[in-house]
Amino acid sequence: TLNAGDSYLVPDLVGMTLTTADAGAIQVELDGTVMGTAGKKGQIGESLSLDPQAIADRYNGHPG
Repeated sequence: TLNAGDSYLVPDLVGMTLTTADAGAIQVELDGTVMGTAGKKGQIGESLSLDPQAIADRYNGHPG
């Protein structure tokens, strides 16, 4: 569980996912670049892939 202001560096392992009750409250960075939030405010995010290519695809308009 993360609190406001907390951060978590995801290990470089294939298959890591994110589940959150408020995807709009989670800022995603990839290699130091802010990609945006994990979803819209209040949106449930379930098993969102944290693989680097999946993150890049999601933020480039390819939800995969």
